[in-house]
Amino acid sequence: MGTPFDPFVRLRAGIVTVLLVVGLAVTMIGVALNGDWPGLWLNLGSGLFGTGLTFLLIDQLLGQRERQADEERATATSKADLIARLGSNVRSFAVAAAEELRRHGWLIDGSLHGISLMTADLQGAPLSHAQMTRVNLSDANLQQADLGRAVLTEASLNGANLHGAYLLAINLQRASLIRATLSGADLREANLQQAELVMADLRQARLTRADLRGTVLSTADLREANLQQADLRHAYGREAVLRGADLQGAMLQDARFDAAQLDEQTILPDGTRWAIGRRLDEFTGTGDRAARNGQDATPVPDLLEILLQEHAQRFD
Repeated sequence: MGTPFDPFVRLRAGIVTVLLVVGLAVTMIGVALNGDWPGLWLNLGSGLFGTGLTFLLIDQLLGQRERQADEERATATSKADLIARLGSNVRSFAVAAAEELRRHGWLIDGSLHGISLMTADLQGAPLSHAQMTRVNLSDANLQQADLGRAVLTEASLNGANLHGAYLLAINLQRASLIRATLSGADLREANLQQAELVMADLRQARLTRADLRGTVLSTADLREANLQQADLRHAYGREAVLRGADLQGAMLQDARFDAAQLDEQTILPDGTRWAIGRRLDEFTGTGDRAARNGQDATPVPDLLEILLQEHAQRFD
């Protein structure tokens, strides 16, 4: 139950002492006033019985509170241990921890907010619906992981490997995925607003109806990616590789794809294939505001260089 120095043990001893002293004092006063010494033993016996019964009831209550406190401490210890194991670079440990965290409901209750899982091996891990806001998953292995409908807003996944991962409707708003591998990933209906995907590998990724408003895609590799009906308004994709990409139905208003690489297999938003002489400016609306020869163009900050200089300090 506890050591003699535990608060509950001291409390029990104090209660027993007080009850015995008070009961004995009242009994002695009553006997002194009435002179009924023969009745002393009867009164003393009944008093001690009452004292014992009262103590048992109080002890039951205190014991219940103590057990609850012990359970809470054990739960907190177990949770901390599982979270530590989740960041292991040994796949069997990390995946087993993810399964246990799911069983306890700790994947979705905010317990993982802001934790560091750098270099964790979570290949194939069941992390759907996980609440992982501002988690650091840089250089983690998340190949074939299930992160469907998970929330990773403002998370860091720089250099992470998400090849073939299931990311349906995932929330990666304002997340940093610089140099991340997302080839073959299922990102349908994903929220990637204002995410940083500089130099990311998105080859053959499924981005149908994904929200990419304000997303930075500079030098990202989107070869054969499916971007049908994706929202790319205000996206910035300088030198993005769009060879063989399918942009049919995509929204590109106010997007900038300067020097983007397209080929005859690239499907444009109007459903036609790219041909020499055609530009994405036809769909972005930026061509009418900036002269083709650059004479009247408004200077645009080089977001690629800015991000490369600043992303290392973002999660310090």
